Amino acid sequence: MRPETLSEGQESDGAEALAAARLGIAPARFSTASDKAGLDALCRFAAEAYLDNPLPAMFKERLFVRLSQAAGVRYCLVRHLSRLVGNGFPAGDRHVVPDEPASAAALLARPFFDEADVEALTTAIRVQDYSPELPLVGSEAEGVLIDALACTFTHPRTAVPVAEALTDAVGATRYAQMVALLSYVRAEHFWALAHAELSCADDLALIERCSPALAALIDGASGASQQASEARHGETRARGADELQRLLDYTAFGIMALTRDGVLVEANDRMLTKVGRERDELIAGTLDWVGLIAPEHAAESRRHFTAFAATGKVGPFETQFLLPDGSRKWVLIAGRELVDGTLVAFAIDVDAGKRAEAALAESEARHRALIEGIPQLVWRAVDGGEWTWSSPQWSEFTGLTARDSLGFGWEAAVHPSDRAAARAFWQTAERTGRLEMESRILHAATGEYRWFATRATPVRDDAGAITEWLGTSTDVHDLRTMQERYVRLAAELQHRARNILSVIRSVFIRTADTTADRADMIDHFRGRLDALARTQVTATRHPDGVADLETLVRDELIGVGLGDAERVTITGPDVALPLALSEPMGLAVHELTTNAVKFGALKSNGGTLNIRWRFDMDHSGARALDFTWQESGVPALATNPNRDGFGREVIEQMLPERHGATTSLSFQGGGVQCSIRLPLPHGEGLYSVLGGVT
Repeated sequence: MRPETLSEGQESDGAEALAAARLGIAPARFSTASDKAGLDALCRFAAEAYLDNPLPAMFKERLFVRLSQAAGVRYCLVRHLSRLVGNGFPAGDRHVVPDEPASAAALLARPFFDEADVEALTTAIRVQDYSPELPLVGSEAEGVLIDALACTFTHPRTAVPVAEALTDAVGATRYAQMVALLSYVRAEHFWALAHAELSCADDLALIERCSPALAALIDGASGASQQASEARHGETRARGADELQRLLDYTAFGIMALTRDGVLVEANDRMLTKVGRERDELIAGTLDWVGLIAPEHAAESRRHFTAFAATGKVGPFETQFLLPDGSRKWVLIAGRELVDGTLVAFAIDVDAGKRAEAALAESEARHRALIEGIPQLVWRAVDGGEWTWSSPQWSEFTGLTARDSLGFGWEAAVHPSDRAAARAFWQTAERTGRLEMESRILHAATGEYRWFATRATPVRDDAGAITEWLGTSTDVHDLRTMQERYVRLAAELQHRARNILSVIRSVFIRTADTTADRADMIDHFRGRLDALARTQVTATRHPDGVADLETLVRDELIGVGLGDAERVTITGPDVALPLALSEPMGLAVHELTTNAVKFGALKSNGGTLNIRWRFDMDHSGARALDFTWQESGVPALATNPNRDGFGREVIEQMLPERHGATTSLSFQGGGVQCSIRLPLPHGEGLYSVLGGVT
């Protein structure tokens, strides 16, 4: 019995068509009103608060019918009653079975509660059982629930005690869903009353075909709901036409009647409450359209009224009422001309929503500033690692847009070797409630993969289930590199400690073996130990643990008081020797210096010392250091020094045997001549050359 339903595959365009597809009615039926933009906004609101509201579909549709009946909005009553019994899908649920006409008639026949009946109503609520599900359609428990919501809808002063009873009965979450639906019902009533051109003739004809008895109840039911209101406002109804009075009797939002000059001639109590005015001011004719509006909106309001007076239609538009105490209240206004030429405007309170919207915008701005101000890459995801949002920092670093990163798009920025591990972490995250991992992420600007530490915290619902993850990725590349370097340095330090102890042991043994006198032995050993210490100090000055050759030479000369002696010349390029080479070279320079001070060129003022070195490369491309020690001005020796001395052993045995050096040491007339050709290891950073082979 759904002659105008849409097929499930029918395409929709815009909020209006989408709502029509959900409800199962042709878009043409939904487009009777001429305000296309306003209708789209209404349809978006319908999707959020009505169609997608988790309350049962049949309960939503029956409540809509009852509220429209209570408010006397005939258009909405007929439209939703038609949908309830089979013209389209109740509340957009194509799987729900339409209501029986007899059940719908019983709903319309129920009496309404008035303000005086609040205590009885709250008692009736508390004796019903509303857990775990809402009651069955047509049951007394359902009827009481609908009656309570209708009472708060038409009598706002009853809202607090009834709301408390309903919250206790159905729970805060479910009651909040009901309040959201009531908000949408008011919006649709506002729309219907503001658009007199809306027609429900086809819906009424369908109801009559379905059930003449149900159709006969419609006007009687909506009229019965107004009897109490008409009795209370009899003196007001006498001052206006029936159409105006019918509108004024509607209490869900403010209604005012105006002259073409903008003076208020009538208003319902809800409108006077909204603007903080008394009825005496209305009767005196001191209230006007522009005077009710906040000064900053006055010019816009005046333009709206000029168009209203000329065309008979206005809005909907948002503005602010200025109350006598100086406070302001946001409202949504629309208006139309009645059949007798009276201008009627409707005002629905949107103040709470606007303030919440402003607070949300401010909160989002603070949140955005916080997120965009931190150095980490921030993101949100659901279980399994599907991203739902990413921060601007992520896009700036990786070059991936926020859209490209959604789902598993973020994996494109992760190093291919780390992607499987990242997926594995996500697979265990839900079970452990923790996500901690390190992976490499591509830096788009440099093309470099950098290490990041990723941490995420789960967000849980009231039941403790994880609803999403909030995560950050922090650049730890430099820290990780430093840690790796520290590990290497610790290993190197251990190696150096073992090596230097071995060298000291060897030096001590050779010194003891080659020195008969105990005092001489101590003196020689101290000098050699100091030389080793200077080498170590020189090496520690460089982050790579290498020693500068010139520093080694000058430190030895400084140790004997000849650091800047004119008779000593030192020339050669910059050379950084690894520790393994600097220790024997340091000992060799020490032995040569000690010999020169005691027996050679540095003993007397007549001698000179020339120390030089250079780089060379052999036919195979191997690099080598050529070091020369040349003394002159030394008298010829009667005999050669002891050929078994420690210095000779360092130069002629240790360097050749351990490091492949080619050495020459001679004691000739004029002084010592020593040459050392030392192969250099390959590797960036081990040595540098200025003006030589590179």
